[in-house]
Amino acid sequence: MANQICPECRNNIFNPLKRKFPENIEETLKLKPHTCWQCLFNELDQKIKSIKAGELENILKDPLWNKNKLIEGLDYYNENGLMVFTEYFHLKKGYCCKNQCRHCPYN
Repeated sequence: MANQICPECRNNIFNPLKRKFPENIEETLKLKPHTCWQCLFNELDQKIKSIKAGELENILKDPLWNKNKLIEGLDYYNENGLMVFTEYFHLKKGYCCKNQCRHCPYN
């Protein structure tokens, strides 16, 4: 398979991670197909900042958030043997669980 080029940054994607992206993330973030992981994170970070600032409605909320497999590095990361959920995960969930999560965007 030939190397793919990210349409956002024009860098080679030697090991495309598309299979690890949530199904609708490119459409939700209005990204071009085959966008690289780093460009996805950059755009996601901008959307999260806009949502938290009240400049954008929560376009990340997913009614099926608890039905989809979690993606390490996107939904959570591991720290000292514990799973720490990201702001993206909490926004996807759409509400505060009142457990004082480290990255809760609702506090």
